[in-house]
Amino acid sequence: MHCEYTPEGVCPSKLEFDLDGDVVTNIKFTDGCDGNLKALSAVVNGMTVSQIEQYFSNIMRVALLLRPLLKHHIEIQ
Repeated sequence: MHCEYTPEGVCPSKLEFDLDGDVVTNIKFTDGCDGNLKALSAVVNGMTVSQIEQYFSNIMRVALLLRPLLKHHIEIQ
């Protein structure tokens, strides 16, 4: 099934992708930061929806863990 989404508050003006069951493929962003969006598309292409959720959930956990360390490091300098 082909899906189109118009996000708000971010650079891309449109997101398109195909869903085969719960597998995401053929991801295409319109507008936005080309390099970052190509990387994001390549990373999640072929993943299931739950794998994508888990992948980014883990990234957010790491970012939240690193935040106090980075803040402390910046204050020291």
